[in-house]
Amino acid sequence: NVSNHQGNKDNKILFISSGIPSHHKFIVTSDELSKKDHLFGVGRNDKNQLGVSDTKMRNNFTEIKYFNNVSVDLAQIHCSRDYTHFLSEKGELYESSEKSIAVRPIKNIITIFDVCCGYEHTLAINENNWVY
Repeated sequence: NVSNHQGNKDNKILFISSGIPSHHKFIVTSDELSKKDHLFGVGRNDKNQLGVSDTKMRNNFTEIKYFNNVSVDLAQIHCSRDYTHFLSEKGELYESSEKSIAVRPIKNIITIFDVCCGYEHTLAINENNWVY
């Protein structure tokens, strides 16, 4: 039970994410007592889609601790077949894929407002309504 991990009844599910082409999923929870959000992932991870520093399949939800260490509040998560994009509330874009050991920030020179992933592509909208 992800919403009640570590016996904490004050955890609430904020949002979930999965994509049609993906075989991995995410849940973001909020701990009302500590005021911290937690990210959990499950499923296919052969290309580090989950961002857990290895390529082992996860059959149970596993906490992805990267965002706990960098104090980033997630607004969106988008799953493709081989990677995942995470968008922060500040418009910062992060990725987990075979390109990195864990989750890595993508250097943005602009603020991203929306992201979507397809089978092997990603679209992003910036602050000026440009699509990339």
